[in-house]
Amino acid sequence: MSRLISGMLVTAMVAGGLVLAAASGGAPAQAAAKPPAASHLKVVQRTDHRLAVQFAVPAAFYRPGAGSVVRLTAGRTPAASPSKGYAVATDGRHVARTAATSPLVANTYYTFAVWIRHRGVYSKRITITTRTRPDTTRPNPVTGLTAKASIGDGSGQVTLTWTGDHTDRMGYVRIVRNVDPTTTGGEVVAARLPAGTESWTDTKIGPRAWSEDAGWPGPGNPGFNRLTYYYFVIERDQAGNFSRSYANTSTVLGSQRLSGTVTFAPGDGGQRTVSAFAGRPGALKLVGAFAARPDFFNGSFQFDVPPGLYTVCDSSNIPGPDGQDATGSCWVVRQDGTPGTVPYPGTSVSQVPTPSIDVTRGDYTAIRFTANAD
Repeated sequence: MSRLISGMLVTAMVAGGLVLAAASGGAPAQAAAKPPAASHLKVVQRTDHRLAVQFAVPAAFYRPGAGSVVRLTAGRTPAASPSKGYAVATDGRHVARTAATSPLVANTYYTFAVWIRHRGVYSKRITITTRTRPDTTRPNPVTGLTAKASIGDGSGQVTLTWTGDHTDRMGYVRIVRNVDPTTTGGEVVAARLPAGTESWTDTKIGPRAWSEDAGWPGPGNPGFNRLTYYYFVIERDQAGNFSRSYANTSTVLGSQRLSGTVTFAPGDGGQRTVSAFAGRPGALKLVGAFAARPDFFNGSFQFDVPPGLYTVCDSSNIPGPDGQDATGSCWVVRQDGTPGTVPYPGTSVSQVPTPSIDVTRGDYTAIRFTANAD
């Protein structure tokens, strides 16, 4: 039983149970009341990639510790609770607007859900469903575009890398190549690379400064051309919109100069042939050659080539015993890592040592390398 003693309500054991009582002068604790809901929810902005809604707030919104919560979900189903979906920030006019840096998908339904919060208690949810407009926004241009020339598999090639627009549904990537700094008159070398592609290698760069089909090159042949190749990359989204502009970069194919001298020996017939090879073992390709004569460059040679690995060989035009050239040799990096020469019979490309001279590293015996030669 309970008694009122000196103004205090106390407890008593009744029938083996404990009766709880509150202290005198205090009312029983009550849960915080649920605040009124927001009202007049309406769409105030609707584009292909952004949405905004505005709502009216009750007086409870202005109490200490009160505020609003706006959540967004894709489709027609609203967020089930204030912790579901994606948060949308509101401004002082009670406008909730999606961020420009992470645009919504065009022509798609989205649902906003709004709650008023006071002291950890949430109001009844109000919702509205709307739809983004069809896509008319151009994707952002690709960024970080670079071009790197190399010898590839015995042929000149250029590898492009870039970062695409990750904020839209992309369709494909287009690449244009030109020898002038404009897309006008350029060649579309990649028409429809799959969406998300951010690297591509141009293995059909065009003719070198000479062609093997035209016969053995003449004296002083430069190897690869030193044209500047310009590349232009643009993206297209699934709605058919191209980027606002092309991203562009350029590179020189024959950007490295390989040069040196050969020594004329008795019996050479006054001429030696210098050849440069690149590619895979068993599938080497001739990338430069000419005949060096005392009256023409005085035994000096040079090739303009892309960065990569090469073997350079010289041989007499007078066959030695058994049809082999006893004076032929190739400049290589030996197995011990030191540069030097090894004998070369000069009778077949299959006998050329594996390319090992890196033209980006520096000088080797009787061969000099110069980057970005004139």
